[in-house]
Amino acid sequence: MRGALKGGYAQILSAGILLTALGAPALAASPYATRAFTPEDALTIDSIVSDVTVYGDSAIVTRIADLPTSEGSFLIEGFPAVMDPSSIRVRAAGGEVVGVDTRIRYATLATDERVLELEMLLRNAQRGEDHASDAYATAEELVRYFDALLSQERELFTQGLAKGAAEMARWEEGMTFFETELKRVRDERRAAKWALEDAEAATKAARADLSGARNPGGAYTYDLEVDLVSNGAAVSLEIEYLVSRAGWSPVYDLRADEELASVELVYRAKVQQSTGEDWDDVALLLSTARPELGASGPELEMTWASVYDPDELSIRAGMSAAPQADVYFEKLGYLGEEQEDSGVETWAPSFAGVMDSGISARFQLPSRETVESREEASTLLVGRAYLDVDVEHFAVPALSERVWLRGKSENTSPWVLLPGEASVYFGSDFIGHSRIDNVLVGGEFDLHLGADPGMALERTLIEDLSKGPSFLRSNKSVTEAWRVHLTNHGAVAAGLDGSVQVIVQEVLPASSDGRLEVEVDESLPWMSGDERWKRDREEQGILTWVLSVPADGEADLTWSRKLTYPKDMEVVGGN
Repeated sequence: MRGALKGGYAQILSAGILLTALGAPALAASPYATRAFTPEDALTIDSIVSDVTVYGDSAIVTRIADLPTSEGSFLIEGFPAVMDPSSIRVRAAGGEVVGVDTRIRYATLATDERVLELEMLLRNAQRGEDHASDAYATAEELVRYFDALLSQERELFTQGLAKGAAEMARWEEGMTFFETELKRVRDERRAAKWALEDAEAATKAARADLSGARNPGGAYTYDLEVDLVSNGAAVSLEIEYLVSRAGWSPVYDLRADEELASVELVYRAKVQQSTGEDWDDVALLLSTARPELGASGPELEMTWASVYDPDELSIRAGMSAAPQADVYFEKLGYLGEEQEDSGVETWAPSFAGVMDSGISARFQLPSRETVESREEASTLLVGRAYLDVDVEHFAVPALSERVWLRGKSENTSPWVLLPGEASVYFGSDFIGHSRIDNVLVGGEFDLHLGADPGMALERTLIEDLSKGPSFLRSNKSVTEAWRVHLTNHGAVAAGLDGSVQVIVQEVLPASSDGRLEVEVDESLPWMSGDERWKRDREEQGILTWVLSVPADGEADLTWSRKLTYPKDMEVVGGN
């Protein structure tokens, strides 16, 4: 962009107001002493982007420049409009920085030379598309030719059978030939189709680039003047600044081996940047820090809560008691609950090195990278690691009649795992998507590995009984019972004898009213008393059983819950 920009300087005040209206950062006070200047005062020099540190939704960019003289005023042009001027830091090797000033400028985006260059690129792209189109048409014709020969051969063979004169050996030899040739020409057609699609996309992109250059409009850009005093040595500059419209997020591949003894973790980063400047052949670092959160933590503020009479509100609103109770329980469930933010903002065996700074980590990619300024993200490899995994089977029958595989693992990789989507594979088969939460190095976490096709589960309601109040009792009750039936058809990650231990979990509703009693009425077998499940039971009402299912065998769980409450009331929720 630097070599193609041309235009005049704007006044600071009006330019600052205009940029703010466009959503770009307004001009801010520089940390250096400043003075008024005109472009003629300074010598224009070139600079290149040398390295970039990318955060979640911003980036620190470093430019370097060699100076032809040891002191004076120097002008560096073409800083992106999404730069934060208050973030600029300038360091000089061999000199002292005595002044830094910024100006905003409206510049056209293309020169006549650039238009001619893009016209040539479009002609070459169109020729490439014509060549790919001819290759695809030839491949398509070959496929039709061999299809016709195969049909003719099949018809001749049928006629020969009817006359009893077919030669099986000759026909089988012919079929082998046709099978081999058909596969070859169809593969060639497929490759030709892909090449044509790529060529068409290249032509479309070249046409769009040329159209934009012929109607360039303009863009705002920052220019920077640096005043230096020399200490007698050769001088070079390093300029560092913060930009928005950049960030990165992790994506993972989890590939379990057939024995489920280990899982290959492939860690990638989707780097997004549409800052207006390309990062060409830069040293790229990915940081887990979150500068957008600021340095100060939040402070509590007073909040208010109130109560209301459901019956009174129901009468005033003309609502029945049951729907109003739904509203009441909904309010109970969400009072004070923090809502999840659902917004989505728009790496060879040598892997990223880790630089730990205490409260954050930075991953330095092993080779220099190029990340163009564009809307689409670039995907880069951070690294690959093999994690030991202990696999267990678990089931949640009320929600899914499948038995699932879950691996308990430790992050033995050198990288912090940030929250992100994971694509799960079993061998070469794609199983589906899962999610990895934040896991520090050495931290334990779960790997969800999909459903076990060798296990079957069926959940059946075997009793639904309501009892009204008796002569001596004023309460009524509802008892519901279920049967969970498990079948082992050849489970994955089974024991040496082919059996598996399946963790089965159901939920017992929690009572929010002292007049409603909820209890487990019967259970066969009884629930697990392992300390691992104690917290789930106490805090969430989750009941846990561990059932052993033999090879080619079955296992059953039956359990029931009982709800007891006053005769003139109804139960809301609890499903």
